[in-house]
Amino acid sequence: MFLKKEMMHIKQHGEDNLKVLLIMILIFIGSIAGFLVGQFWRESFGVRNEIYILKTPLPVEHEGNKGVIPIGTTLYLDKSMKEGFSRYYIYINIDAPQPQTFLTKERNLIAPIWALRKE
Repeated sequence: MFLKKEMMHIKQHGEDNLKVLLIMILIFIGSIAGFLVGQFWRESFGVRNEIYILKTPLPVEHEGNKGVIPIGTTLYLDKSMKEGFSRYYIYINIDAPQPQTFLTKERNLIAPIWALRKE
């Protein structure tokens, strides 16, 4: 009788260890999957921590309209393209009457302006 109880105790203890091991394996696999998804997300959607500050004015043009982004403006790297150019974004505070605009229904619209090359 005692031997039977001891065998059942060992069997139960072994099953508990197996459950703990299985949970640890699942946590490990989940951690790796989370890391890989995070890496894919950053690469796919350009989430980067590269921030640049202009040391010289940056001339820009869009549809014949020319302007200059001033010295000291912070540029946030969005994505480097395989075609050989990089895309940045900036934040603009408007402390004036709302400029003439229109609301677009396009949620993923990117309409960049181009920096002019110095010749």
